[in-house]
Amino acid sequence: MMIAKRVDCYPYTFVGLDRLEMLCSATKLMKDEDPIGALLRKYKIDFDPEAEDNLQEFKAKIDAAISSERLARKSLTFDFDMIVKLHLTGIDVDNSLIKTLSNIQKCGGDPAKHLNNLILTGGKESAEEDGAKKPEDFGRLANRLIQTIDYIIKGCSREAGLLELLDKEAYSSLMEKLCDLNKVAKFTDEETAEE
Repeated sequence: MMIAKRVDCYPYTFVGLDRLEMLCSATKLMKDEDPIGALLRKYKIDFDPEAEDNLQEFKAKIDAAISSERLARKSLTFDFDMIVKLHLTGIDVDNSLIKTLSNIQKCGGDPAKHLNNLILTGGKESAEEDGAKKPEDFGRLANRLIQTIDYIIKGCSREAGLLELLDKEAYSSLMEKLCDLNKVAKFTDEETAEE
């Protein structure tokens, strides 16, 4: 519907329907006769339809312009080339990333450093951070599993056949891994575990 109402967007159909919709959304408040063209000029984005080799870079620039507008609405401004590199790396500027960047900025940090780190690592956390996060993830997942088990146990009295739906192989694998973890972490001594 948005595209149908925006006659000014028709010359830009070559960017594809999804990007065109995002461009329409990003430019809906612009008071220009050619808002999409104005956005492209603002970020110095040129496109030569004859040069197929720059299509990926062109799409990354379009995505970066849309992302830059979204970031600007949250008072986050970055070098445009950095946002292009982010998209070329395959990292989307989604709500989660925008929230992270906003929080970094609110706490007095440098969100640009975070973006640089994402570009350098391809969006992955460093092994050091990832290793520190695993025990925290374990606690969170364990709590969810406990709640799920409680739900299943309580549901058994009300819903016949619920236990038959459980994947017995997954249960066996889980028990095996928990026993392995118990041995390594020594949560219980082996004599107590045997009883």
